[in-house]
Amino acid sequence: MIFESIRGSDTAVRGKLYQSILLSGGTTMLPGFPSRIKADVIDSWRQFVRKNPNTDVKAPVEVIAPPRRYINVFSGATVFAASAMRDKSGASMISKKEYEEAGKIIIKKKAWSNSSLVK
Repeated sequence: MIFESIRGSDTAVRGKLYQSILLSGGTTMLPGFPSRIKADVIDSWRQFVRKNPNTDVKAPVEVIAPPRRYINVFSGATVFAASAMRDKSGASMISKKEYEEAGKIIIKKKAWSNSSLVK
């Protein structure tokens, strides 16, 4: 799944994505999980190259496994919530009406247009 997600991304960023696979969540704390993910991505890449011999891309695979990754999602959510709370104008919030009118593209528009979320 990781390999297919990276293969489906823009060619300009694939190398960086292979070098920055970030693990988060409690299940990733299982012994050997980071090395297994790395081995699976490398194996998928090798299978792809065998089927597509004209592929000349050789991207090193790097799996980042922070020691406290079991709380990464919570930490990220608290940072986001804190930045949203500082935004008194409400520009970072999406109302139900906005979402129903624009669809999920409104999430991308608001995230990239609101500098407090990008910092």
